[in-house]
Amino acid sequence: NNSLGAINSSHIGSSRPSSAVAGTLWIDNGTTNTFKVKIFDGSDDLQIFEINTSTNAVSLPTGVTVSESDPNSIPFSVALGS
Repeated sequence: NNSLGAINSSHIGSSRPSSAVAGTLWIDNGTTNTFKVKIFDGSDDLQIFEINTSTNAVSLPTGVTVSESDPNSIPFSVALGS
């Protein structure tokens, strides 16, 4: 039941779950009104993006940018996980 609960909650908490292995996605809710979506790479937690739960705005971590010469390819690339 603990495994099903972790899957259902997307491993939400203010710190990485103790059962995390390389590739584990989890949501850091340690900041008020913010969900930070992270992936554990085996040694570090890498933030992918964050969601402001008050405004529903999604933003990338500082220093990360997305650039594409064909603006129509971005949704397709994101959908494919590229």
